[in-house]
Amino acid sequence: MQYFYSPSSASCYVDSVHGANVPVDCIKITVDEYHGIRNALSSNESYILKRDDDEILVTNSFPQLSLQEQLKQRITEIQQLLTANDSASVRPLRAKAAGTATDADKARLVELETQAQALRSELVTLTNPESSEDQSQPEQSSTKQSFLKKCNWLRMGKN
Repeated sequence: MQYFYSPSSASCYVDSVHGANVPVDCIKITVDEYHGIRNALSSNESYILKRDDDEILVTNSFPQLSLQEQLKQRITEIQQLLTANDSASVRPLRAKAAGTATDADKARLVELETQAQALRSELVTLTNPESSEDQSQPEQSSTKQSFLKKCNWLRMGKN
């Protein structure tokens, strides 16, 4: 088995896997160099490949995300975290609506609401930076709010 490194693609190749489909600038490397390069690239580090009197610096050449792409990615992350937060609050909210909530349920709801408020504040700042100063208190999660209204309605109907 022969191992190769391509400076143009910053990738390693193995002849038994890639066959003739390797870049033309490939350099033959040893098994130890192959593993060293792979480990360095996977941990976002650099590796120096020595050839005679030359040194080739091996680094990740992945393009950095633009600020707009980073912003979009963070907004998506926040939305996913808010959805997970709402899901995590269902069980303690049911217990509270049924009148069987423990102190742990109440503490969990406070913790989840604190997390949600922080995430919503960040989301407002990211999506509308001009009005972030105007937001004195974020509104409650619509899922939680509608669930609480339904629980109150059910409780009222039972009395």
